[in-house]
Order: sequence, then structure tokens, then C-alpha cells
Amino acid sequence: MKDDMTIIRDFWTNTIPLYETPVFDEAVSMSKISTLIKDEYLIRNNEPIIEYSFLLEGIAKVLPYENLDDEASYDMFIMHRKGIIPITSTTGEGKEEIARGDTVTLTDCVFLNVPSQQWFRLIYKYPEVYRIFVETLNSLNEMTWEKMNLKLENDAKVMVDWFYGKYPDVAAKLRKKDIALFLGIAPETLSRLLKERD
Repeated sequence: MKDDMTIIRDFWTNTIPLYETPVFDEAVSMSKISTLIKDEYLIRNNEPIIEYSFLLEGIAKVLPYENLDDEASYDMFIMHRKGIIPITSTTGEGKEEIARGDTVTLTDCVFLNVPSQQWFRLIYKYPEVYRIFVETLNSLNEMTWEKMNLKLENDAKVMVDWFYGKYPDVAAKLRKKDIALFLGIAPETLSRLLKERD
């Protein structure tokens, strides 16, 4: 079993590739590992974002809030790729950020955490480092972009076929009610379409 320092160094070398940049050592030194069990909150709506939590293992859901006092919207996101930050927020650029939604674990999860203010002060010094950071996170959001494009078709069968066809390993670990919420369809519709797939 790898120790925390090995996991941290591997993350900043291979997942978000900062090894050959001037911020590598500082990124390693500010990082720590944490774990959450299934159905725990990583952060709740309106809480200040003190740390950025990069997903190392597991699956989390993000329920965004469009406005401060809204109930969670039904445009839920599932975060499963190593290195993604499963949080929605108001602003960046090193200012204090506020969570605009709840993030809840759907399985047991492991995270790599860095202090948010310290992290942004560090990467804004180096445009190349910031570019690597943003491009890597964008690439990890593949499922989110695909879902947003497919939603335009407004076809439940298309959504179900896409998710179970492309992400069967993720689907196998989730409750049907969470999958239905993610796909934006009724649980009964999901059950019917899954029977039709069998």
C-alpha cells in the first residue's frame, strides 16, 4: 500500500503534471490526503471553500444551486475521474469562494486537499502552470460536457443508452435513484428503459 507522500507526488507528476514546473515542491508540501465514507458531505451550499479537494478514488455527486436560497436543482453532476474537483463555486482568481451547491459522496472516496487561497496564489504566479491546471480539469469533465450536449435532445432513451453504454463501471456502483436524478428522468422511466435494454 502506498504511503501518503508517494500518492501526493504521483498525483502532481501524472494526474496534474506539474513535475517539471517551479511549483511542484510547494504543491507537494501543501497537499494532504483525506477520506470520506459513502453519503458524506464534502461541502454544503453557501459554505466557504477553504480547501480544494481533488478526487483520487470513488464517485461524488454535485447538486448545483442557481441562486443563494434555491433548493438544489435537478441538474446533478457525477464526478468520477481522478483529479477532478467536485465543487461548484461563485468566483476564482484567488478570492474567497463560496460553494454554490452540495457535494456528497456516492461511494467511499479519497481526496487530495490543498488550501484554496495558497493554491491560487501559487499558480497565478506562473501562466504555464495555470494553463496546465485548467486544461487538465477541463479534460476530466468529459462526462459533464457530454451530458449537457445530450440533454438538448430531450430523449430519455438516448441518455440511458449513453450512460450505461459508455460508463458501465460507474453505473454499476450507483443507486438507481442517483442515476435517474443525474440523467434528469423519473426513476420509473429508468427502470422501464433498463428492462428494455435487457
